[in-house]
Amino acid sequence: MLGRIGPNSKLVVLTVLYLSVAAPQSVGATVEETLTALNAKPAEERQKILMENARKEGSINFYAATNLRDTQEIVAGFNKFYPFVKVGISSLGGPGVLNKVTTEERAGVTVADVVTLTGGYVPELIEKKMLAKYRSPMVPFVRKGFVDAEGYWPGVYAIGYTIIYNTRRVSQREAPKRYEDLLQPRWKNNLIMDAEAHDLLAGLIDLWGEAKATAFLRQLAQEQRVTLARQSHTFMTQLVATGEHDVIVDGYIHNALALKEKGAPIDYIVMNPTIVRPPSVIAIVARAPHPYAAALFLDYHLSKEASEIMVKNQGRWAPRKDVPWTVEPQGDLHVVPALQCGPKIRKPVANKKLRRIWMKPEKAKLVVDGLKEAGVDFTAGVPDAQFIEVYKMLDADPDIRYVGTANEAEAVGVGFGAWFGGKKPALMLATSGLLVATYHLARINILHEVPLLVVIPYRGDIGDPRWMGLYKKTTEPGLNAMDIPYRVVSWPGDIVRTIKECNESARAWLR
Repeated sequence: MLGRIGPNSKLVVLTVLYLSVAAPQSVGATVEETLTALNAKPAEERQKILMENARKEGSINFYAATNLRDTQEIVAGFNKFYPFVKVGISSLGGPGVLNKVTTEERAGVTVADVVTLTGGYVPELIEKKMLAKYRSPMVPFVRKGFVDAEGYWPGVYAIGYTIIYNTRRVSQREAPKRYEDLLQPRWKNNLIMDAEAHDLLAGLIDLWGEAKATAFLRQLAQEQRVTLARQSHTFMTQLVATGEHDVIVDGYIHNALALKEKGAPIDYIVMNPTIVRPPSVIAIVARAPHPYAAALFLDYHLSKEASEIMVKNQGRWAPRKDVPWTVEPQGDLHVVPALQCGPKIRKPVANKKLRRIWMKPEKAKLVVDGLKEAGVDFTAGVPDAQFIEVYKMLDADPDIRYVGTANEAEAVGVGFGAWFGGKKPALMLATSGLLVATYHLARINILHEVPLLVVIPYRGDIGDPRWMGLYKKTTEPGLNAMDIPYRVVSWPGDIVRTIKECNESARAWLR
């Protein structure tokens, strides 16, 4: 498998499970036309038509980016008012929702009616005409920055950035009051932040301009030696609370509140203006099978009742103006616009340390060339930052079909089905994804002996953050336990040859 070339990279050969395919559904009038006609009715008549048709439809499929517990809580609130609509929940996370709906769209299948996902993913779905415009009657009650002018989406909750510090290691007097204060010598080697702080960068570009914002992040990485982590913000906040780091640069206000209420030695500084991540949004799929029930469900998400659940029970910054947040910033808010955030965060940042987890384009091309040399014509996987350039090239390549999946275990099934369909498949997985797919790979490799090439980055070696050491301890031992042959690639010149040889080794099982 290969990821970045520097620390080792490796390549794996293995086997896979079945592929299930749903039948495409036909549609009549477009969802957007149906909902536009609905909104043209007087309010009372509109609601009557909406309720009658939602009752007839009787169900919706909801692909959610939020965790299952919080999603179920909102669905339970909805069903108190509308028990006649059964909600099928798939809690997939932001990337999972994006992958699943785009994969189904390519297959001509529409399962989802409503999706919630991270705001930064919305531009891609709009670009591909996969979302229907729908302006809910609840929009006038929504906060500024929580709805787009075009009518594609309203935000359902947002997250505010803050600087969080350990009160035992940092006094209130010396605590940084502005982001620029973090460049003082006091904070060298004492900071932690997300290695992919795209939304913070987008907000700083809005406020400061691109030159100052990228220079600031470059100084944090190169001069202040900030620890760039790929763990959750909750975990990073806990590291600050334990004293492993003095400050988290891009902390979340709700995390700070939750730990502070439990007595953790932390406090936080609310910036002015406070940068708010692009709101996580809710939208109706362009070919939704149940458009009326979907509209009813979206309307509920913007109701006062739903916002109260999100604020009081889940600690979220909900969309309604008439539901106060647990912490209302005293200064201005700067909500990073979702429709601008997508292109903005894709701009290259002139900082190798902030991009160190990305494979360079020239190395990514070698991976794609190796797959072609091996005769691979079908790939599946879950996009992640380490292999992002590879995924982009595969998606654009006419000779190799790429299918994004909701999770790595599902990718195994897709690859297995592709093999039986006459394709020559390969899987592109993140290192952590190998752990997710372990059971499926082991079962298929040992029981069915269907050959499958797998390419993953090698993480946890010299040059990686300390927490990634877990992968070094689990990757090779796990492959050995599953009796899966693999090769480690350490030099760019070996990439193409190694991929080809590993694929030949896999096919040799069939002789």
